[in-house]
Amino acid sequence: IKNYTVSLFNTSVYGCEAQTSQTITVYPKPMSAFEVNLDEGCSPFLVEIENLSIGGDEFTWHLGNQTIYENESIFEHTFSNLNDDPVHYQLNLKTINEYGCWRESFQQVKVYPEVVAGFGADNEIMKGCNPLPLSFINQSERAHQYSWNFDDGNTSALPDPQNTFYTPGTQETTYDVQLLATSVYGCQDSIVRQAKVYPVPVADFFLNPYEQTFPSRSIRANNLSAPGNWNFTWSMGDGTIIHSNDWETIEHEYTWPAGDYATKYYDVRLMASNEFCHDSLSQTVVVYAPFPVVAFEPGTQGCPPFEVQ
Repeated sequence: IKNYTVSLFNTSVYGCEAQTSQTITVYPKPMSAFEVNLDEGCSPFLVEIENLSIGGDEFTWHLGNQTIYENESIFEHTFSNLNDDPVHYQLNLKTINEYGCWRESFQQVKVYPEVVAGFGADNEIMKGCNPLPLSFINQSERAHQYSWNFDDGNTSALPDPQNTFYTPGTQETTYDVQLLATSVYGCQDSIVRQAKVYPVPVADFFLNPYEQTFPSRSIRANNLSAPGNWNFTWSMGDGTIIHSNDWETIEHEYTWPAGDYATKYYDVRLMASNEFCHDSLSQTVVVYAPFPVVAFEPGTQGCPPFEVQ
């Protein structure tokens, strides 16, 4: 602070004199200055800002189209650019001291367009039976170069590639499909989605017996399906449905309507399935009609001519 004394001396035509004095106080202006750790980058662009001002008590920041009041000496701010071209943001710091005096400082940062990686597939849920062919649909924004990794040793640089996924055993196999998208400015973004391949079951079973004659009408069905996490559904051919999730032996007895002596044929069907895949096998059981029983009773005695019924 500097004080200046201003004096005024007056003399009249008669030699009379007078004077007056006043003190003028001049307050200092603060020094406004700041630094950024980076002045260009890809959106979302995180910048560290350090206030280097001297003699200030209040600080008003205009960071592009946003005004903030920040008294921390170092803070961070994120700049976004969802346009197709680079955007220049003007950074302005107004430093004010206790006397209301102020100064401003300016800098500029350059923010490149933000890349957003994204993709889908013709099979929207990216799940299915072995083998699982997928045609990928690139949904990335503001990118022009693509790098695909299918997690099975295969890669691609095509915008919309295709790949077939396999599961080597009887368990589901999950693949992490990654897309790295890059813009003309070198900005990048990546995304990972999972493709899941389910094994295809092989249904098989053995019936004992395949043929029998009434009154025998019971069978045992031994599940011989390939190993795996399957759900089993047995259709016994007479409307009976049996659900199972293991390889248990199924025992079943067929009903025989009274007075019905026709040979019966039953199509026994086993379906093995998981969430997406299934296989089935049908075999026929025959229950033959009972053997005929021949019998008669002699009539009563009598003299000829004698009628017997």
